[in-house]
Amino acid sequence: MLKRQPSSVRRSAGFTLIELLVVMAIIAVLMSLTTAAVIRVLGLGPQTSTRADISQLQGAIENFQTKYSVDYIPSRIVLREQIGAYDLSNKLELDSLTYLKRVFGRQLGEGVPGIDWNGNGQIDNYAQVLDGNECLVFFLGGIPQFANGVYACRGFSTNPRSPALATTGDRVGPFFQFKSNRLATTNAVGFLSYADPYGVKFAYFSSYGIPNGYNRYGSSDCASLGVSPYFSSAVSGGVTTYHNSKTFQIISAGKDKAFGPGGLWNPGGAVPGPVSDDMSNFYSGLLGG
Repeated sequence: MLKRQPSSVRRSAGFTLIELLVVMAIIAVLMSLTTAAVIRVLGLGPQTSTRADISQLQGAIENFQTKYSVDYIPSRIVLREQIGAYDLSNKLELDSLTYLKRVFGRQLGEGVPGIDWNGNGQIDNYAQVLDGNECLVFFLGGIPQFANGVYACRGFSTNPRSPALATTGDRVGPFFQFKSNRLATTNAVGFLSYADPYGVKFAYFSSYGIPNGYNRYGSSDCASLGVSPYFSSAVSGGVTTYHNSKTFQIISAGKDKAFGPGGLWNPGGAVPGPVSDDMSNFYSGLLGG
């Protein structure tokens, strides 16, 4: 006579409908938690990349300063390919030529027809004013290059008369590895600008080696941004003290792609305008958080 198996043994041979529903519910919860985590990580991706870019740009500026024993990179400069055409009665042009000669040597332009700063293969007659972002790309990247539909930076020649000589021979830089898909030309003569991971140009403001020397020439050093988002830490007796008062500020507009208006700001204080997700080299978090 056959023995009947206990009912508990028979049930273990498979899942009941209720058990299947419980398992499916658990899987659904786990999937929702995982999806939410992935979305958060993807959202932080550009933010993390932007923070890394700001840190690397700061390091590159400091390396440039050490290499050439000069003040920090200016955030406004005039480039003329015909050195003799600089207007030395104009303060910005005089300061520009003085800085270039401090970087590349006092022989700059001597014995050559001109300096092909924009890398187009000819000596042009122009006075191109580079703003803060363009100064970053020019000094950290070197002579611009456009080949096979791609923008790139090819450093500077070590020739003290013409730092813009072709790629052959000894070269200095680039000091920062600009990603080609984030480089663009924003002026008629081919100088380059660089966007953050959100697609907006970084703002760069220099103190020009002078304590609180921002806004040295009376108007924004990042005019192409349409705003002047550099920040001060205090205003007392009509004297403004800036964050990084002796060096420079690098600022990203953040996820909303809108810069705040600048002005007085300190951690935990009032947040002026659309600045809540802006990032900078003078504060480790978001300016609004």
